[in-house]
Parts: sequence; C-alpha cells; structure tokens
Amino acid sequence: MNAQITSVTKRLKFMGNWWHKSLLARILVPMTLLTLLIIAATSMVNINFLKETITDLMVKDTEQDAAHVGNLIERGGNMTPAELLESIALNKHSYALIVEGGEIAAVAGAADKTKLADYPELKPLLESPKAGMFLDNQLEYGVSRQAGKYRVIVVSSLLDFSEGIGYYQLTLLAVAIASILVICGTVWLLVKQFMVKPIHEVAETLDRIGGGDLTQRLSMDVNRQDIWGMVARGVDNMTSNLRNLIEQVVTTSDKVTVTSGDFVHSAQETSKASEQVTLSLQDISQGVDEEARMLRNIGGTMEDITMAIGEVEQVVKSMTSDFTSASELVSSGSVMVKDTVSQMNELAENVGSSSVVITELEHRSGKVGEIIQIITEIAGQTNLLALNAAIEAARAGEHGLGFAVVANEVRKLADQSNQAALEIQEIISLVQADTLQAVESMSKSTQLVESGMESVNQTGQVFEAIVKTIREVSGNVEMVDAIVQEVNLNAKEIWERVQGIIQISEESSANVQSIAAATEEQNAIMEELALSSEELNRLSGNLREALTKFTV
Repeated sequence: MNAQITSVTKRLKFMGNWWHKSLLARILVPMTLLTLLIIAATSMVNINFLKETITDLMVKDTEQDAAHVGNLIERGGNMTPAELLESIALNKHSYALIVEGGEIAAVAGAADKTKLADYPELKPLLESPKAGMFLDNQLEYGVSRQAGKYRVIVVSSLLDFSEGIGYYQLTLLAVAIASILVICGTVWLLVKQFMVKPIHEVAETLDRIGGGDLTQRLSMDVNRQDIWGMVARGVDNMTSNLRNLIEQVVTTSDKVTVTSGDFVHSAQETSKASEQVTLSLQDISQGVDEEARMLRNIGGTMEDITMAIGEVEQVVKSMTSDFTSASELVSSGSVMVKDTVSQMNELAENVGSSSVVITELEHRSGKVGEIIQIITEIAGQTNLLALNAAIEAARAGEHGLGFAVVANEVRKLADQSNQAALEIQEIISLVQADTLQAVESMSKSTQLVESGMESVNQTGQVFEAIVKTIREVSGNVEMVDAIVQEVNLNAKEIWERVQGIIQISEESSANVQSIAAATEEQNAIMEELALSSEELNRLSGNLREALTKFTV
C-alpha cells in the first residue's frame, strides 16, 4: 500500500513538474478544460431544450389521444370502450382508461387494474377542472375528457420519450470526445508550430549566444508583424549591440594597452628627466653657494678697501693742513714771484702728481673691474644654469611647471646680479673717463709749464723750487683728497650692492634646494604612476583574453 502511495506521489510530482516546465502543457490543458466546459454547458442547454421539447411532444400526443377517443365516442357508434381504447397507439409505459359512472369500463396500455381506487395518482386529475396536468411523480402527464357518458383518461410517461434523450446524450458525448480530440490535436499542432518550435529555436539560439557565438541568427523573418517578429528583431538587436559592445571593449582594451605602455615609457623618460634636473639643480646649488662664498670674500675685501680709503682720507687731510701752513710761510718770503712761481710750480707739479694719482686710480679701477668681471661671470653662470633648468622643466611637461617657475625666479635673480654688476661697471667706466680727462688736463698743463718755465727761469730758483714743491704737494694732496672721497663713496656703494647680491644668492640657494626636494618628490610620484600603468596594462591584457571566447 505504501509503495502504491509512493508511486502515485511520484507520478503526481512528475506531472506537476511536467506541467510547470512544459509550455505546451500549460497551453493545451487549459484549452482542453475550457473546451470540455463549453461542451458540457452546451450539452446541458441542449438536454434541457430536448426535455422541454419531449415534454411538449408528450403533452400534445396525450391530448391528441384523448381527443381522438372522445371524438369517436361523440360520433356515436357501435364500438365498445375496449375497442375505443384500441384505436389509439399507446407507448410502453402509457395507459388509458374509460370511466363510466365511477367505474372503469375499459383499460388499455400499461394499466392492468380494474378499480378506480387503485389509481390514487389520478385523483387530482379527476378533481381538477383542468383537462390535463402532471401527476405527483412529475414523470407522467394525464388528460381527462368527458365525452357523453364516458370520461376518457389518457396518461403518458416520460420514460417512453427519454430513450431518445439517452441516444442523444451518447451521440453528443461521442461528438464532444471527437471534438476534444480534434481541438487538442489542432491546438497541439498550432502551438507546436507557432509557439513551441519558435521558443525552442529562440532558446537554442540564446544558449549558443550565451556560449559566446554572437554570429547566431534566428530563422524567423524579422519583418513579421507579430510577437515572433518582435522577438527576432530583439535578438538581432541584442546580438548586434553585444558585438558592437565587445568590439568597442576590444578596441578600448587595445587603446588602454597602448596608452598604458606609452604612459609607462613617458613615466620612465620623465623619471630620467627628473633625475637629470635633480643633478642640474645640485650643480646650480653648488654654483650658487660658490657664488655666495666668493661674494662674501669680495664683501670682506671691499670692507677692507673702504677702511683703508678712510685712513688715507685722514692722512690726506692732515697733509693738506701741513702744506697749507708751509705755503703761507713761503708766500711771506716770496711775494714778488708768488703768483708766477706758484702757477708754474703748481702746473709742473700737477702734471707729475696727476700722473701718479691717475696711475693709482687706474690700478684701483682695474682691481674693481676685475671684481666686477668675476661677479658678471658668476651671474652669467647662474643664468646659464637657470636656463638649463628651465629646459629640463620644459621637457618634463606639466610635471615640471612648478620647477620652471622656480628656475625662472633663479634666472631673474641672476639677471639682477648681472644688472648690478653692469651698473658698477658703468661707475668704473665713469672713473676711467675722468681719468682720461685728467690725462688731457695733464697734457695741457705740461704745455703751460714748458712755456711758463722759460719765462720765470731767471726768477729766484730757490723760491721757485720751494714754491713749486709746496704747490705741487698741495695740489696733489687736494686731488688725492677729492679722488679718495669719490672712491670712498663708490666703495660704499659697491659694498651695499655686494651685500644685496649675497642676499640674492642665499635666496637662490634656498629656492634651488626647494626645487630639488620637489623634483625628488615628483620622481617618486612618477615611479608610482609607472607601477599603476603596468598594473593597468596587465588588467587590459586579462580583459582582452577574456573577450577572446566571444565569436563576433
């Protein structure tokens, strides 16, 4: 018993699974049930209609039989009640009675009782004023008619007429079964042709597409104006979009691979450039430090020169005071030749003293010029290093913009140093121009001395020599005093400019160190970017390999 229950359960589960999985079953079973329902409803309607028709026929036939017997009785004749009943054709379950005076005169058909009391079902009919009515069991219809002294009673049974209903029901059932089979077969063929077959084709095509073969196409016409045309167009659009998507992904993957490779190469080149820039910055830093050191040495030298010039200025002032006193003493002894001798001696001694002073001034100007030349060379070297740094920053592209700005600032500082050196050079040039003017003046004074000496050669050579010496020394001292004052001012100005250049050099050194640190940080960033690009290249290769399983 348990085995049978288990077997039935398995079959029910199998049918349930088949029902859920089979689209044909989902369509066919509901349609079959609907057909059965329609046929059953139609059969019920037909049966009810047939019952009504048969009932009407039974009533009409019963009334005709009663009327026929009644007419025979009313015509009068020699026919006995039994003969009268024999004149009508009664069915198997129908019967007829002729009652006379409350007693049964004749019986025909299915009735075999001779007493009226044995027919209790006829009592309502006999008592009712109606000519015909259904009896208590509703399966018989009776008609009662008075004809002369006789009462004719005819009773018909539905059993005599229901045999046709049975045959009709069997025929209707056979037609229903045949209709169901035809409908199921037709539905099966239609569903299989227009639904199951396309569904299987779509499923197989989608399965192959899911396996990576994007060249698959449905055999259905995409121009069909039904659901399968929409499905065919949808599948074609899907495969077309998938092919385009995969082609775009492959193209993008190739571009990413190439771009990442180029980026790795660029990152390596940028890293090398950053290393070169770092080396250049180190050279610049060393040059700037060397420049600052040399400028500090120059500043110390200029400070010593300034102090020495101050001491010379004090000595010159003291000499000026002494020679002024001597000149006054000589003037008191040589009033007569004072003007001439003083002029001649002054001019003669002026030439010699001017030559010495000019020689000394030229020597010092040469020293200052050498210093300026050193400053100019340092500024030029700094400018050249800044230019090289700007070039390296330009090679680095966007990553070297910050470095380019700092390199430009270094170049500006170098230009400022060069400009200051040029200004000092201009001052030296002015000093040299003054020296040339002094040489021209000395030449003129020489001519005056030569002409004047001839005119006063006979005048007191002792006073001449004394006055000449005093005038010469006094003039030289005054000229030296003026030159010393001018050189002192120039030395102070040069010292101030040298201090400014030293400050600029120190700032340049700090900026170069900042740039070097930024460059090293940039180099580290580029190395990280190179690693990221290599990882991107690897991922792109993996994506390209994964896409090879699709056939487009």
